[in-house]
Amino acid sequence: MPGGLSKIAVDRSLQQPDRIQMPHVFVAGLVHETHTFLSERTGLDAFEHTLWLRGEAMLARCDGDASPMGGALEVATARGWQVYPSRYGAAMPSGTVTDDVLETWWDDVQQDLSAALTEGIDGILLILHGAMTFQGFADGEGEILRRIRRVLTDRLGDQEGVRFPIAADLDLHANFSFDMAEHATLFTSYRENPHTDAREAGIRAAQLLDRVISERLTPQVVAVKPPVLYSPKGTASAADPVLAFESMARRLELDHPELLEVCVLPGFSYADIPCAGVSFCATTVGDAQQARAWLEPLADEALARTTEGNPLDPPIDEVMPKAVRFGRGPIGLVEPSDNIGGGTPGDGPGILAAFLRYEVDNAVVVINDPAVAAACHEVSE
Repeated sequence: MPGGLSKIAVDRSLQQPDRIQMPHVFVAGLVHETHTFLSERTGLDAFEHTLWLRGEAMLARCDGDASPMGGALEVATARGWQVYPSRYGAAMPSGTVTDDVLETWWDDVQQDLSAALTEGIDGILLILHGAMTFQGFADGEGEILRRIRRVLTDRLGDQEGVRFPIAADLDLHANFSFDMAEHATLFTSYRENPHTDAREAGIRAAQLLDRVISERLTPQVVAVKPPVLYSPKGTASAADPVLAFESMARRLELDHPELLEVCVLPGFSYADIPCAGVSFCATTVGDAQQARAWLEPLADEALARTTEGNPLDPPIDEVMPKAVRFGRGPIGLVEPSDNIGGGTPGDGPGILAAFLRYEVDNAVVVINDPAVAAACHEVSE
């Protein structure tokens, strides 16, 4: 097939006799955290610069690394999957993604998926982000999942196509949508921010997909979306409110084994799209209405903790006198809203302006703007 059929070998003696022997799994991914308030667009060149691989090249790059894909491939090896690797792309957080990125990715994935379905596959595993926005599609992941599900129903028929297992792994900052819930079979997500558990999330996604295939389960995804936005600073997993949400989610999984995974998704507020905000989703093999009811206390808690989810920083003019009097350093001052890890360009001059007002002359300021930097150097000369 165009994407390359890869058999990840494993000692067959380790396989349990009642399992489906060597599940055939189609694997792909597209990852981007989109800051829609930026005027700049993120094109295909940004993905090609960061990660844009297909077929065997994706396996060679990701097998054994710390990414979600690396974790998923570890499970593939251990469980004896026959992997159909397709296109896997990622770019650093930045502005709205151009539609040609989606269409180029989709051309490859659709071609590879068609070939894989002809040979016969048991499931699909996707590595996504959950907060990707294209110029023509605000809910990027919802559109990707919709297209894949449409291919499945066209090829397999409505009944089989709707039930065909699609597992997707998400970033904790996903802006989850009900379209995503409708078109996927199961979700996993990061539980740590900073994201130290990306590999583990990919492992869980693959393990759950393997279980769904081998036990012939038919999970459903349910979600609740309280009407609230949290700022990125309010989404650290080592502190409340997210710490409390994660504790509640793990308790739900322990108390109700039919919940395969409960995802806490504080969302990405630098996205001006309808599905932005805090979400909670659950993959259940039980009653969907009951599973949704179990999520409602999480939604209530998220609303009750709106203030904690939006912590305020003191104004720079309140901080500067203390910093100047401190007398020893180094002292670090950070503008959280100009966070390059969240897609901003890193060109905010607010701290520089404060340094000038307070006549600070022994400081380093980062301004990621070549024209401005050149102008500053010219003045200093």
